[in-house]
Amino acid sequence: MHCNRRISELKLYSCRKLLALAVISLFVTLSHAAQGAISIINAVAHYPEQTITISGQGFTSSTKLSVTLGDTPLVITSSNVTTIQANLPNSIGPGSYHLTVISRTDTAELDVTLGTVGPTGATGPQGVTGVTGATGSQGIAGATGATGSTGVAGATGSQGIAGVTGPTGSQGLAGTTGATGPQGIAGATGVTGPQGATGPQGIVGATGPNGSQGVTGPQGATGPQGIVGATGPTGSQGVTGATGATGPQGIVGATGPSGPQGVTGPQGAIGPQGIAGPTGATGSVGATGATGIAGTNGATGATGPTGASPFSLNGTSAYYNAGNVGIGTDTPGHQLVVAGDASNYPAVSDANALVELRRAGPVNAYVNPPLGLGTFGTWGFAKNGTPRGGLRYFPDAPERQSLLSPDASPVEALTIVPGGNVGIGTNAPTAPLHIRGYDPNGSTAKFERGLAGEKTLWLRAIA
Repeated sequence: MHCNRRISELKLYSCRKLLALAVISLFVTLSHAAQGAISIINAVAHYPEQTITISGQGFTSSTKLSVTLGDTPLVITSSNVTTIQANLPNSIGPGSYHLTVISRTDTAELDVTLGTVGPTGATGPQGVTGVTGATGSQGIAGATGATGSTGVAGATGSQGIAGVTGPTGSQGLAGTTGATGPQGIAGATGVTGPQGATGPQGIVGATGPNGSQGVTGPQGATGPQGIVGATGPTGSQGVTGATGATGPQGIVGATGPSGPQGVTGPQGAIGPQGIAGPTGATGSVGATGATGIAGTNGATGATGPTGASPFSLNGTSAYYNAGNVGIGTDTPGHQLVVAGDASNYPAVSDANALVELRRAGPVNAYVNPPLGLGTFGTWGFAKNGTPRGGLRYFPDAPERQSLLSPDASPVEALTIVPGGNVGIGTNAPTAPLHIRGYDPNGSTAKFERGLAGEKTLWLRAIA
């Protein structure tokens, strides 16, 4: 009896001990679960700073963490829930590594590639497979622990977001038509009133025969043509009618030649400079050769006699004030005449020209600067010595610059005034484009593309 009670007490003690161990094990498991598992998403190395940023989850700052890259432990500089910052030793350059992050409760691993990796080298020969070790004996199975008490049920989570409504299903097959109900009793038919008598239709008469066509009479002789009357006077031009409605747009013509290329846009901002590569080793400096012995300076020769020249010197400048200067000609008619290719054509007849340029041809070019206000300057051309157009500048009011017509007595064909107004036929334009004048038909401007069959646009000013 006493022995049986002692055995019962020992069993009760053992059950309580096992229950306590189960509760402690559950507490540790829940504690680890509360801390959460860690994971690695990616890792980015920063060269030449020699740092690494590891992105992931579960990196709490209160948890002691350790990071290993390959076989090298790293020094952690900072961390939060999703990021770990660590230093990279100088021995770790770009390449592929096995990254390991260890917390108190979990371990995360990831194969990463840092920096730019060169092409993979050829695969070496496979090593000899080692001898398979003997299988160890199976360990003794431990006793099954007591089942712990059921934990408190967790709070019910919030309802998830409703999913997207699925597409409407196809309509089901129509059911069979029900049997037709019995027809109701027909009501009594009302009395039909008497119908009036229809009169008899008359008999249609027979169609009579067509009569024969009469004989066509002979055509009369053509009478003599009347005398043409005198042309009446031309009537006055009628009032111009209202503009008609715009006709439909014509067919689009063939694409014209491409216009000149637009001005190149401004250069874009310079992008950030890339990471500098490692500096290569400096080669050894070659030995400096021995300096040769400097030779002695020779004696300065005697100054030669001054040569004859019509030019005088003013410091480093040469000048000549006694007449005209000719290059390629010995009969310069202006202060400076340049004649090339054995030119033998007449000189420019403009006595005010300072510079004349001519070659072996009938066309000369000359420069005639203004003599002062009230005069003008010309960069002109001449044919056989007679001025034939060019560019003329008037320095006084009205200040302007004109393109001259190639006539013996040139006129200002196109004029530009300060501010940019352009005149054609006028040297005092008052609009961005001012055209004055007309042809024998009264037209001021003519526009045409020059393609066969196309119309020409004429502009005519109306008083």
